[in-house]
Amino acid sequence: TILQNIVNVMLVVIAIVLIVNAIDTGLLGSLTLLTAAVGAGLGFGAQNIVKDVLNGIFIVAEDQIGIGDVVDLGLASGVVEYVSVRITQVRDVNGTLWYVRNGEVLRIGNMSQGWARAIIDLGVPADSDLEQVERTMLETAQNLAKDPKWRTRIIEKPELWGLESIGGDALVVRIVIKARANAKDDVAQE
Repeated sequence: TILQNIVNVMLVVIAIVLIVNAIDTGLLGSLTLLTAAVGAGLGFGAQNIVKDVLNGIFIVAEDQIGIGDVVDLGLASGVVEYVSVRITQVRDVNGTLWYVRNGEVLRIGNMSQGWARAIIDLGVPADSDLEQVERTMLETAQNLAKDPKWRTRIIEKPELWGLESIGGDALVVRIVIKARANAKDDVAQE
């Protein structure tokens, strides 16, 4: 749609120039000075629009985000619903639709590209056999990775990171599983 809009605008401008030239060839020369003055005024006034469009072109050309991606733009985070060269629409978890000007985007965190880590922290009583807990967690995660339903979602073998923290009455043991980005939450929940 972006390319189509650019082509449409170019065709309209070319058509106007050709029509004015066909009506009176001298009129086109006098319009040049007027259009230069208007162009200079618009150039100063449209700096933010130019910044938005240039940044938007890079976002679209580099495929940094796409519709349906879960992103963090700094200003808003959520699911991308629309991307154009000037704005990006992001719907947050509360349902609010954010219109973010591409020129304001300084960083993009795309949680839908590549892989993600499912981090599972399990709290157990302080008097638990830590080695048994770790062994059981690792075996369970490895069995999940071998399961036909889940093995296409899990990229690498699960890693036991071990004791993460010690609370007043609980030990927290961490295991991580590298999974496809869009399956991270499902893997962690399973």
